[in-house]
Amino acid sequence: MERSQESKGDGSMKLITSFIMDVDKVKAIFAIWIIAVVALLLAGCMSEREYMLRKKNAENAAAHPPTFPRIAGVQPIRLLVE
Repeated sequence: MERSQESKGDGSMKLITSFIMDVDKVKAIFAIWIIAVVALLLAGCMSEREYMLRKKNAENAAAHPPTFPRIAGVQPIRLLVE
């Protein structure tokens, strides 16, 4: 009778241990997936087309002055609501 109780205890311990190992594997895979996604988002790779678009946009902005002149040295406007 003692042997059967010991074997039941060993079996449940193995089940718990294997479950914990499976959870650790899932956590590790999930962590690797998150790290890969964050690395891709932060890489900031720019395609050739995006580079040319930004370059052309900067050239156009430099060639055309702003439509409205900047206002400098003016006091803040106070709006009074009655």
